Amino acid sequence: MPDGTVADHWDGDGWRWGWHRTLTGRSLDMFLEMERQLGEVRCNDLQDKWLWKIGVDGNFTAGETRRWIEDRVLPVGDVALRWCGSVPRKVNILVWRVRLNRLPTRMALSGRGLEISSILCLVCGVGAESVDHLFGSCVVAVQLWEKVWRWLQVVPPISLVPEVLFELLLAKDLEVESKKVNSTFPKLAVQ
Repeated sequence: MPDGTVADHWDGDGWRWGWHRTLTGRSLDMFLEMERQLGEVRCNDLQDKWLWKIGVDGNFTAGETRRWIEDRVLPVGDVALRWCGSVPRKVNILVWRVRLNRLPTRMALSGRGLEISSILCLVCGVGAESVDHLFGSCVVAVQLWEKVWRWLQVVPPISLVPEVLFELLLAKDLEVESKKVNSTFPKLAVQ
C-alpha cells in the first residue's frame, strides 16, 4: 500500500499485514525484527502525520539532510566528496556511489538477501556483477575506458580498480574544459 497509513495496518488489537508473496530468508528475519520492535508501539485515533526528526522544526529540508549525512554518515575527509565540475551532477552522484560501493549490483543485492537468479554480469555474462567488475574488468567497460583514455590523451592506468580510474579522471578534470567534455562524452559509445 504505497499511500497507506499506520491505521491501515492496526486493527486495535495488533498489527495486520497483507503480503503479496511469502517472506523468506533475510526478508523474513527483517520483518520479524520489525514486528518485535513494533510490539511495544501503541496506536491512538489521532491523525497520522509525517515528522522529520532530523529537522529543527520537524519539517524536511534538503540542506539539513545533507548536513546530517556529512556529519554522521560520511567519514571525515572522504575523497568521494570531491566533485568534478566538468560533468553533470548525476555523473558525480554515480561516482560517489561507486566509491562508497553503494550501487545495487547483482552481487550487492544478493548479499542483502534478495533472491537473484544469477550474479553474473548482464553485460558480458562472464564475471560476477560487482562495482569493481562493472567499472573495471567487464570487457565492455574495458573498451569504454580505452576510448576515454584515448580521448583524454592519457596513458591508461595499469589497475582498472574504480578508485584509481576516478582519481585519474578527477586529476585530468583540471585540464579539460566543461564545454568540451559535455560535447564529446556522448560520442564515446562502445562499438
